[in-house]
Formats: sequence, structure tokens, C-alpha cells
Amino acid sequence: MDLQSNESKLLRQNYLFAGLPAEHLEEIIGRASLANIRAGEMLFNRGDPASHFFLVVEGRIELSLVSPTGDKKIIDVIGPGNTFAEAIMFQRQNTFPVAAFGMETSLVIRVENQRYLAALNENAQACLALLGDVCRRLHWQLQEIENLSITNATHRLVRFLVDQLDMSGNNQGTIDLDLSRQVIAAKLSIKPETLSRLLRRLVNEQVLEVQGRQLKVLDVAGLKRFE
Repeated sequence: MDLQSNESKLLRQNYLFAGLPAEHLEEIIGRASLANIRAGEMLFNRGDPASHFFLVVEGRIELSLVSPTGDKKIIDVIGPGNTFAEAIMFQRQNTFPVAAFGMETSLVIRVENQRYLAALNENAQACLALLGDVCRRLHWQLQEIENLSITNATHRLVRFLVDQLDMSGNNQGTIDLDLSRQVIAAKLSIKPETLSRLLRRLVNEQVLEVQGRQLKVLDVAGLKRFE
């Protein structure tokens, strides 16, 4: 399936493509394709040949490791406008190290690794621009790793909630959770039962109310004191 104008625009805006000359970008877009993924459908499995990387247009993609006994560890959740599996082509790997599934009905753009690398090889300025963006993203990820390694579970949960907070004034706000508690727990490197216990604690402290997937923050300042 060929890309339409809105999908091409989304690809052009992504940091991997923003620095490419127009002629190289047009060739990459012309050879890219779309893939519709159903909820629960596998896009690729660990060990499959890695000839493409992907950009999410709609929906969410789960990257995970599945043990021989069927236990799953969620590595990341990729939302619209974000790419995944691009690091593999820079590492010269031939296979995917994780599996990818649709968390919901999703649409992704498939980009050929070799065509993208050829465009970089022909343009030094694009390489330098990409390197700068990669360094900034690496710095952010190192901060995330530090947060996960040196802060306790309560700090990680509160920081996650504050990042999602939609302020409504008067020291209050709401948080709409678009991920399941199991996925949130995995992202925060805590067990689901620990997440439930921490939320109950915040409720008991009259900091927030839990209303299904919406959290009503009754005391924003009080929530931030747990960081």
C-alpha cells in the first residue's frame, strides 16, 4: 500500500528524515509502504530478518520479549509519530532482537534500511544533523535510565503521573491513562500489584481519586511532594 499525503508529511517531520535532501527523501517515500496491524497481531518476531524500520501513523505498537514458557516482558510502547527498529540498521544487525505486536488496530510505515543508509552515505550534512538528534535523544534516555535505577517505585510512578497531568486550575487536574496498568507497570519496572498498592496509597492520602482509566488529582502539590 502506497503512502498518502498525510503519511508522507508525518514521515518528513520525523527527525530521521528532516535533514535529508529532497531527492533522497522522495525516493525513500516512493519505496516505503504501509502495513495495517490488528490488535494482538504480530508485526515481526524476534529473530526475523530486519530489512525495514517503521514509523507509527495510527495506534500503538508493543515491543516485547517472550520467554520459551510464554512469559512476556514489555520493552516499550511506540505511539504515533515515533519510529522503531531503526537502531538495528546502524548496528549492522540482520535480525530483530524483540517482537512487535499491535496493541490496538494500527497503521505503520515500512522503510527500507538499505535505501535509507544509501541516502545517508551520499549526504554528510544529513549524517551530522542526524547525529545531533541522536545525541539529544540518547541524553534523554540516559536520564530515564537513571530515574529507573536510582529512584524508588513511588518516585517513578509520581513522575509518570505528573508528566501525564492535565491541569484544571486550583491545584487540581486529571490524568487520562491510555495504557493498561500492566503496561504502565512494565514501563516503570514495577510489578502490577505494586502499582495498585501505590495508587491506593495516593488515594488514602487524598491526593487523587481513581475513576476507571481516569485519575482525578485532588492535590497537585501534594502529589509532587512524593517525588
